[in-house]
Amino acid sequence: MAKAVRDFLVAQKVQAPVELFSDWLYVGHVDEFLSFVPAPDRKGFRLLLASPSACYQLLKEKQEEGFGEATMFQGLDRVPKQTINEILANEELRKFNDYAQLPLAGMSPLQTHWKTTLDLKN
Repeated sequence: MAKAVRDFLVAQKVQAPVELFSDWLYVGHVDEFLSFVPAPDRKGFRLLLASPSACYQLLKEKQEEGFGEATMFQGLDRVPKQTINEILANEELRKFNDYAQLPLAGMSPLQTHWKTTLDLKN
């Protein structure tokens, strides 16, 4: 996080800034792997973490159901239009997602950090 941004957030005196390292991401935006959604509980929100392995499992299921030639990302400009079969056959993409899954699997440092910082429960 840039010093000017950190200083600005600290000056708000609402809470300490939470820094996330996103240099391992394809685009580098934290919304690629986490999101906060409203929830009617003590915190008022839930933290959702992405699961590359769950995505691959879903794509494999769709492939087995006969949807392997379905084109993904339709309607998005400047995004390669790949089929489920092409994505599942892309070993380089799979290796990268396996790498990305490591910090998200189990009680990763990221999950531990969020649970502690925000006093979250599973």
